[in-house]
Amino acid sequence: MTLVRNMVSCIQMALLYISYHASKKTGGLVIIGVTEIANLLYNMKQLFDNESIVVCKVKNKFYEKNVYDMDLSKNNRIVNLVMAPIIFGKLAKNSRVFIYLWSDSFLLDREHDFAFLKKHRIPVICIFSGSEIRSRKLLLEYCKKINFSTYVEYDKPDLFLSDRYDCFNRTLAEQADKYASIIFSHKIDQVSYLKSEQYHFPVLINNDLFSFDKSKFDQVPIRILHSPSLPVLKGTPLVRSVIKMLKNEGYLFQYIELINVPNEDVVNELKQSHIVLSQFYTFVPGIFGHEAMATGNAVLMSAKPDCYPYPFNNAWLETEDWQLYYNLKFLLDHPEKIIEYAESGYEYMLQNFSTDAIREYLSGVFEKNGLSF
Repeated sequence: MTLVRNMVSCIQMALLYISYHASKKTGGLVIIGVTEIANLLYNMKQLFDNESIVVCKVKNKFYEKNVYDMDLSKNNRIVNLVMAPIIFGKLAKNSRVFIYLWSDSFLLDREHDFAFLKKHRIPVICIFSGSEIRSRKLLLEYCKKINFSTYVEYDKPDLFLSDRYDCFNRTLAEQADKYASIIFSHKIDQVSYLKSEQYHFPVLINNDLFSFDKSKFDQVPIRILHSPSLPVLKGTPLVRSVIKMLKNEGYLFQYIELINVPNEDVVNELKQSHIVLSQFYTFVPGIFGHEAMATGNAVLMSAKPDCYPYPFNNAWLETEDWQLYYNLKFLLDHPEKIIEYAESGYEYMLQNFSTDAIREYLSGVFEKNGLSF
């Protein structure tokens, strides 16, 4: 298998060099690729507009309707093994920076991407967003130290806590340290083997998503939404237990649970809901938590305000797993607090996660590292 992989890599490198030297240089573009994670790849376009080319090689089932500048996900694997290096060469000839999301690459070997770009003095930016860089061994160690509940011991521990899996995380970190001009990651929630400076990357929310309809809070019954991408990791068994307890106590509300549905369906429900139960084993809000605040909901989640570099205004009700029953019961007993948290969360999103605010922040990070935004 290693021999075949090496042969494929050699062929890809040959195609890459031919493509690069045969292409004409027409401009300095920002190239963004190649994996769609939580709509981040698609939304990156709004930051750079026509100065960028967004390439999707690995699509996400929750965002099937997304349209990218270049969509390689429609090709089968064999076709992409040939097409990707050719496209990579043409893009490299006309780029001023490459931004990589997740752990995938244009070529079979990610380090070959990075080494080629470094040789041609094209900066690399790495944006890590979760399990691709996170060492679950380190996360478990940290959570035990601070007595914070985590999903790690319950989610395929034989695989994700193995030395082999940890080695993959370590290799990814070493490559980023060696080649990347800027690394975006989270030191706590995505605890890893990265040694370079890590910058916070703001969650990108499409501006069209921002909406706050105060009149929905006049509607009864209260709508409580939970929409986990990964139920075990997000705390769905816990959520179902708490919902059942409160219903047995006589509380009246409508509980909506959405699993494996398109993002547009989730957003439509968010605009009608009042309370959102996000996730209860993480230190940051995640995409769903941000979307819930941007659409005017009172959000319960375990995210820690001090893990974000923004002034906190009670944007969400901090809720670890053991607090979910008490905090949800509190909101049901004090409906005026639902509106208060919803308004605070919406303001938090407007202040810190509008396109203009994110551009201003990223421009400063780029400038600090000698790059133009």
